Order: sequence, then structure tokens, then C-alpha cells
Amino acid sequence: MLSLRKVQHRVNLSTVGAAGALTLGLVWVGSNPFRQNLAVLVAMYSLLALGMYLPLNLGGALSLAYAAYLAIGGYSVALIATKTHWPVLTGYVIGIVVSGALAAALGLITRRVSGFHLAAVTLLFGTAFSTFLIAEPGITGGVVGLSGLRQLSAAGHTVTIEQLVIGSIIVVLIVGVLINRIAKAPIGITIRAMRDVPIAIEAVGVSVNTLRIVSLSVGAAVASVGGAVFATYNGTIGPDTFGVELVF
Repeated sequence: MLSLRKVQHRVNLSTVGAAGALTLGLVWVGSNPFRQNLAVLVAMYSLLALGMYLPLNLGGALSLAYAAYLAIGGYSVALIATKTHWPVLTGYVIGIVVSGALAAALGLITRRVSGFHLAAVTLLFGTAFSTFLIAEPGITGGVVGLSGLRQLSAAGHTVTIEQLVIGSIIVVLIVGVLINRIAKAPIGITIRAMRDVPIAIEAVGVSVNTLRIVSLSVGAAVASVGGAVFATYNGTIGPDTFGVELVF
């Protein structure tokens, strides 16, 4: 009982600390355009880092395709906002689904490689995706990219820049807390064991390949949200917005 109380106390302290950090951060950002831009950049890079953390630190799978997942999230929003009359929020959902599906397919193809070889294959995928963005101007706008994105709206209300900044920071905190809970939960322990002793995990009937693919998919989906937020804030996106150097 005492240990349970200690755990609950630590959870409460972490929650209060996160809420305090959020409040202080929002007060500091305020309505200053430079600080708002900085906050969105921090949110984007934080989601990128959290997306990489799940498969790498927990599962030991080093994927370098995350620049492509950022771009998928950003271009999904841009295409919805410029070429359809659908709600811009639909682009976020499409980005999450497409990124997760591509990561799963890539994980399935590379299921027999790991370490440096996995990093090399996924880096080549990221480079090839950047080339695709330039080579298909009819879809992506080519080297010019897409601009003039409609503003995000929800329930008939247009989301302001201040609200977008606040929302992006809240999303980062929520994702961070969820991943932290996953890391401490039985599934997180299993994923870490998959990284360290995969044979033992297979021996108890858990598929290492399935766990790995799921972790890669979830990580890609998280990263795509970062790209979507960045594109929404800037109102424009191009093939050089998310270069492969972002993952280094």
C-alpha cells in the first residue's frame, strides 16, 4: 500500500510540474510573433523526438525516415487546405494514417535487418521521398511547394495563431505523458525486453516483429502531427521544409 501511495504521489507531482511548465511557457510566449514561432518549432521538434524515442529507446529500432513522416503530415494538411473543401483537421488524420501505414510497410520490408542496415535503408527512403516531392509538381507543387493554406477550424470556429500555439504545446505534453506511461506499463517493459532479449520474448509467444512494426507505426504517426502543426502555422510548405538532416 505504501509503495502504491508513493507511485500516486510521484504521478501527482509530475502532473503538477507539467501543468506548471505549460502555464509558464504560455505566459512567456504570449502574443509575441517570434516567441510563437519558436514555440511551434519546439513543438515540432519535440513530436519528432518523441516519435523517434518510442521505437529507438524502447524497441532498439533506429529509423531515419522521420523527415518523410514530418513531410507526410505537412503535405497532407497542405493538400486538404489548398485542393479540397474538406476541414483542414482531416489532413491531420490522413497524415497520421498514411505515416503509420508507410512505417508499418517499411518495417515489414526491413524486418530482417537492424542497427546500421535499418538506419541506412530508412535514410534512403527519406531521401527518395524528398525526391518524390520535387518530381511531382502536379501533386506537391514541386520545388515551389504549396502555399496559401486555409486556417484550421473546429466546430465552426477558426483557430487563431495563439490557440494553435497553445494546442501544439498541450499535444506535446499529452503525447509525452502517454509515452512515459507506456514505457512504465507492461507493454513498455515487453518492448524493452524485445530490444535486449528478443529470443526470450519470442519464447513466451510474443511476436518481436509485430511489436517492432507497431512501435515504428506509432512513432511515425506522432512525428506526422509535428509536420502538420508546422505547416498549419506557416501556411506554406515546400520540399526543403523537412530535409533529411532533421533526424541527425
